[in-house]
Amino acid sequence: MRSRALGAALAALVLYAIASQAAEIPKRTYVPRLYRSAVEREALVGHGARLLGMGSAGVALAASADAVAWNPAALDRSGAPTVQVLDSAATGTSRSRLSAMSGAAPLTSLGVDGPGGIGAAAWFDGWGKDTDKQRSFLAGYGASVGPLSAGVALRHERHYFGADVLSAWSADLGLMAGGVAGGGASWGAGLSASRLGEALRDQRGLRAPRGFSPARVGAGGWYALATGPLLVTELSYVGDAFRAGRDRVRWRIGAEQLLLGDRVGLRAGYTSIANYDRISHGLTSVGASVNVDGGSLDYAFVTGSDGLGEEVASRHYLSFRAEWAGRPTVPDQAPWGGELHLPGSATPAAVSVRSDAFSPNGDGVRDVFALDAGLSDPDARLVILSSDGATVATTPVSERMVASWDGLASDGSAAPDGPYRWDLVSRDRVIRSGVVLRDATPPSLSLSATVVAVLPGDANPYGAVRIGVDEDGAIEAWSLVVSTGGDALHESTGAGRPPAELTVADIDGLSPGRAYDVTLRVTDEAGNESAASTGFAPIGLSRHDAGPGDGDVWVDMPSTYFDAGGSDLSRDGRALAEAIGLDGALYVAVAEASDALAAERSERMAEALVEAGMPAGGVGVGPPADWAPGTAPGVRLVLSRRRPPAADRPPQPGMPGVNQGYRVLVGSFRQRANAEEAASTFTAAGFSPSVREVVLASGRWYRVTLGSFDGRGEAEELRAGVRDHVADEPVILPPAGP
Repeated sequence: MRSRALGAALAALVLYAIASQAAEIPKRTYVPRLYRSAVEREALVGHGARLLGMGSAGVALAASADAVAWNPAALDRSGAPTVQVLDSAATGTSRSRLSAMSGAAPLTSLGVDGPGGIGAAAWFDGWGKDTDKQRSFLAGYGASVGPLSAGVALRHERHYFGADVLSAWSADLGLMAGGVAGGGASWGAGLSASRLGEALRDQRGLRAPRGFSPARVGAGGWYALATGPLLVTELSYVGDAFRAGRDRVRWRIGAEQLLLGDRVGLRAGYTSIANYDRISHGLTSVGASVNVDGGSLDYAFVTGSDGLGEEVASRHYLSFRAEWAGRPTVPDQAPWGGELHLPGSATPAAVSVRSDAFSPNGDGVRDVFALDAGLSDPDARLVILSSDGATVATTPVSERMVASWDGLASDGSAAPDGPYRWDLVSRDRVIRSGVVLRDATPPSLSLSATVVAVLPGDANPYGAVRIGVDEDGAIEAWSLVVSTGGDALHESTGAGRPPAELTVADIDGLSPGRAYDVTLRVTDEAGNESAASTGFAPIGLSRHDAGPGDGDVWVDMPSTYFDAGGSDLSRDGRALAEAIGLDGALYVAVAEASDALAAERSERMAEALVEAGMPAGGVGVGPPADWAPGTAPGVRLVLSRRRPPAADRPPQPGMPGVNQGYRVLVGSFRQRANAEEAASTFTAAGFSPSVREVVLASGRWYRVTLGSFDGRGEAEELRAGVRDHVADEPVILPPAGP
C-alpha cells in the first residue's frame, strides 16, 4: 500500500510540473510584438507631461496628481484635491495615442478625520489600434510615519492583443523623505517597488513570461536651490527575465527651472539603460509649462531609443492639471465652494526671503526673520520648527503678505540660538520651506599688534596687526581703520572673513614715536556687529644694527651707547630705551652678560627700560649674544609681544646684578640739595631714606627712596605707613628700576 501511495504522489508531482510548463503562453507570432510594446511602455511610463519632460525621474518627487503612479508615499504630500489629464500621440499620426487621468487628495479635504492622502490613476493607450493596447488602473494611500512618508497602491493592468486579453493584479510600495539645506535649498529621497504580484495571464489562464510586466525597484533623489533649478535623478532595476542582467538597470535624470515669477517652466531629461554600451542610446525629453492662476498646461517631447536597440516613435505629450482649493463650510450655511489653484509642485508662491539669518537683539539691524509670502490667503501662516521637528512658533501672514518671526517661542520665551526650519503653510499645505539661523551672539574678536619698528636701510617697516574672529556663522562684512590723532591713515574693507593679519608695510606714513590706533569692525550674516581695538607705537631703529630675529626684532647696542666705555648710558642709549618704552606691551629679553662690564651695562639698560615705562615683569634675560669677531661687545635686546622662544629660562622680574629690591619712591628732585633736605625729614620721622642719582632722557634727577624688599607686600606696607608724610601718593619702584 505504501509503495502504491508513494508512486501515486510521484506521478502527481510529474503531472503538476508538466501542467505548470504548459500553463505558460506559447511563443506564438504576437509574443515578440507584445514584448517590444512592454519595453516601450516601461521606458515611457508616466502620467504627466511635466514629469516626462524631466526624464520620468519621479520616484523621489511629490508629483501631485500622478504621485500614485510613481511612489504612493507621495500621496501624503498632497495639499488639496488635484486632478490631471494627459493626451499624447506619435509624431505625424493621431493613431496609437496614449491618454491618462489621475487625481490625488488629502483625506481631510474629503471630510475624513484621518492622516494621509489617497490617489488614483488610469492609463489608456493604443486608441484606434486594437491589436496592441493597454488599460491600467491604480489606487493608493500614503501617510507619514515619523520623519518618513510611506504608501501602498493596488495596480490592475489589462493588455489587448487581437483576440487575446492578458491581465494581472499587483501591489506597489514606497518610502519618501525630504528636508532643507542651507541657503533655502531643499532635498528629497525616495524608494519604491512596483508590480509586486502575479504574472500576466490570458483569458485561458495561461501565464505570460515576466518580461511583459516585470517587477521594478527604484531609488532616487532631488535637490532644489532656493531660486532653482530643480535636479532629479533615479536608478531602477527591472526584473525582466528576457533581458541580459546588465540591461536591467535604467537610469533617469532631469532638471526643471521656473522663470518669470514661476509662471513659465522649462525642463529637460534623459533616460537609458545604465551600462556602457546602452547608456548613449536612450530617450531624450524636453518640456515647458505655462502656469496661470487656476491651472497649468504642461508639454513634453520625447524621442530616441528604448535602450535595447529599438527606436521609439517620437511623441508629443500635453497635460493639464488643476487644484480644487476649496474646503467644506459649517453645516446649514452656504454650500461648499472654492477656487482653482495650482499645485505647489507646479507653481509655488513667489516667496522672497529677506535674510537667511537674523539677530533679535534690539539693535535695529535684522531683528526679525521676515519673508514676502506672495499670497493673500487669510489662513496662511509661518511655522517655525526645531531640528527635531517640534513646532517652536507660529505667526500669521499679514495683510501686506509679509510673514515674520521675532525669535520668541510660543510661550514668549527667547528661543535658543541655532538653525530652525520654516514652513510657509497655506490651505493646509506647505508652499515653501527653508532654514533660518537665529543668532543673537555677536562675533568674538581679537586684535593685537606685534612689535612695529622702522628698520635700518631701505627695509619696509617691520610688524603686523594680528586679527582673530571667532564666529560659527558666516561673516558678511568687515572694516579695519588705522588712525593717529583722530585722522585715518589707512582703511581696508571687505566681504566675508577678514584676513589673518595686516602688515604695517601696507600702511603709508608711519612715524616713530607716534601712537597709532587700530579699530576692527565685523558684521555677521545675522546682523550682529562687533568691534575691537588695539594700538602700537613704531620704534625708530633706522640708526641701529637691527632686524628680524628669534623674537620679533633684535637690536644690538654697541659699546658707544655707554659713556666712556663704562656702564652709564649715553644720549643714544637713553633715546633707544625711551623709544622702546613707548610700547608698554612689549617684552624685552636682554642678552646674558659674558663679563663684568657687560653685566653692568645690561643692568643699566634694564633700569632705563623700566624708567621709560616698561613693567619690571616685561624685562627678562635671553641667550648670550653672538657678537661678530672684532666688534666691541655691547648689549643685545630681543623685542617681542610674546615670550621669545629662544629664552633659556623663564623671565625674571629684574636683571642679574640689579641689587635693589622693591623700594618706595617718596620724592624726585632736580637738585641734590633738595633731595638731601627731604631725606633728612624722613630720617627725623624714623625712616631710613636713600638718595640716588639717575639720568633719564628728560635729564638728571635725584630720587629719595625708602627700603629695599624682596617682596612687594612689604613695600606696600611701608607705602601705607608713609602716606601721612608726603603730599603725593608714594610710588613703588620694581627691583630692576633705578
